[in-house]
Amino acid sequence: MTSIEGVHIEDVNAPELKSYELESYDIVLSDSDIKLDATAVISDDFSGLDNASFYWRSPSGNQTLWGGNAYEYVLTQGDTNNGTYEFETAEISRYAESGEWTLDQVNLQDNAQNFAWLNTEQLQDLGIRTALTITNSQSDTSAPELKSYELESYDIVLSDSDIKLDATAVISDDFSGLDNASFYWRSPSGNQTLWGGNAYEYVLTQGDTNNGTYEFETAEISRYAESGEWTLDQVNLQDNAQNFAWLNTEQLQELGIRTSLNIGDTDAEQPEKLNLISSSQVGNQI
Repeated sequence: MTSIEGVHIEDVNAPELKSYELESYDIVLSDSDIKLDATAVISDDFSGLDNASFYWRSPSGNQTLWGGNAYEYVLTQGDTNNGTYEFETAEISRYAESGEWTLDQVNLQDNAQNFAWLNTEQLQDLGIRTALTITNSQSDTSAPELKSYELESYDIVLSDSDIKLDATAVISDDFSGLDNASFYWRSPSGNQTLWGGNAYEYVLTQGDTNNGTYEFETAEISRYAESGEWTLDQVNLQDNAQNFAWLNTEQLQELGIRTSLNIGDTDAEQPEKLNLISSSQVGNQI
């Protein structure tokens, strides 16, 4: 929305996708990751294009490919009101799933924050090609598996300082290898969370990313953390082929993972001290 010489002008229309093409729609993978060049023609009636994102989904639905983003474009013709953009896809992993991938979603946004979300059927109606065939002899379609996860202690007494806990996890992946694993604890009220470690920040002490033992730390447990029994609420695992696994408390218990952490307070017998902490201060620790 703007004003030109006293005339109020309003932009209420989202950008329009005129075309989107990849350099190839038949990909044969070997021993390296690759990127594809992409070209899109997009128009916007007034404020101009701000961003466009393209997402492909694998046959199983478990893997995604970011098919380019107009944040990272070269505007080769026209302008943001009617332009031709060239950019690259994200890397297609050497372990990507074989089969026919589908252009699942396109998101468009202009500088007035008008949005358009286009699904596969809408894209086909626009004449956009929505099928990409990937052939891969070393396709990885299985998510990593959590074998164990342990903290150095499950009974914590807090005093006048924040603390971290050492954590150890054993994780396997059948082919491409572990890329990341994250662990999240939730307080008794559900209002506070603790990041229980991340395998981006690990020391691999035994094995390799196909079957390894990882050592890392939790985030700091605040000196103001809620007392009581915390629960290991979620674990997220991802391998280098972008296969994901999300494990909840019940699934973790079935794996034999300990899911309760007791946090105590040395001043718990003196409620008047707890009353000195404002709700805003506690909120800042979440």
